[in-house]
Amino acid sequence: MKNTNGSKFDQDKSSKVLNDLKQASEADYSTSTAELPPPGGRISAITSNLRALGRMMQPGRPHRPVYLLLFVTNSCHARCAHCFYWRETNKPVQTLSLPEIDSLCASLGPMVQVTLTGGSPELRDDLPQIVNIVRRRCHPLNLTICYTGDLPEVIEAQVRESLEANPGLKLAVNISLDGLGSDHDRYRRRKGLFDRAVESVKRLTQVRDDYPNLCVGCGICVHGLNSDGAIATARWAMENLSLDNLSPVLVRGDTYDQDARNGDVEAFLEIANFTRDRLHSGEFRGYSTATHRLINAKDIVQKEMIAEIARGGSMPVVCSALHDTAVVYADGSVPICEMR
Repeated sequence: MKNTNGSKFDQDKSSKVLNDLKQASEADYSTSTAELPPPGGRISAITSNLRALGRMMQPGRPHRPVYLLLFVTNSCHARCAHCFYWRETNKPVQTLSLPEIDSLCASLGPMVQVTLTGGSPELRDDLPQIVNIVRRRCHPLNLTICYTGDLPEVIEAQVRESLEANPGLKLAVNISLDGLGSDHDRYRRRKGLFDRAVESVKRLTQVRDDYPNLCVGCGICVHGLNSDGAIATARWAMENLSLDNLSPVLVRGDTYDQDARNGDVEAFLEIANFTRDRLHSGEFRGYSTATHRLINAKDIVQKEMIAEIARGGSMPVVCSALHDTAVVYADGSVPICEMR
């Protein structure tokens, strides 16, 4: 896989981090990643989770990342105004094959979090097989799939197949919802997308009846076009959809529509506080097990730090890019961070 470092980053530091990761990949474990146990071994899975958590708790020691953000495709039916990935979207590229994804996951080993995104992941027919690979190779404490919600029947089938093949998998599925009705369609340049996204959520809540390990959520991107309506959208989703979680995202990067930049930080934080309060009260199930409460806590703190930085404050922590966090684009490119 190739590295796509931008000129804005310190090249020497990037090279050092990559070299540290290479050394760690040879010394981090006494057993080969090829010997990772298949899904279903509870003791082995717990051991893998503890390994990943142990790496995360040793920030001074070079180690493989514990959080993988994998763009499984660059194909997308939408053309979102706030998208930072728009230059890569729908380009004719050779996406990573299943054997390549298997090799990637085997090299990373146990993970705390793996997130599958795009593009529109529902457009990848072999997505359940990717989930199987991630589960077998990485045993993540939590696996998340971020969908646009454009193909409700496909999403339901993919999630059911993934859960059926991986008993006990902690799977979170987030459907994007940035506005109400035609506003959402306008922001994402896709007619009828709001109705299909809502249908996707409702179908997933039915899947959850059969698979309690499924966490159904919505992701709301707060950007320059929807700042006035983002809070109303969040309230509507909380009141009308049977959600386990609601995750606000503050717009970032070089957006497709310049007017989508500069989302309302206070609206973003208010939605984050809605979620925090409902997680604390139990109205939102979130990641409900004892170990998964770590993820809830991380999400809460992360939103507060994002708001502080967006207001012009200093970076409260050292960036974890290429140390704790790895990003891999659909063609196998490895950027320094999600936005290169």
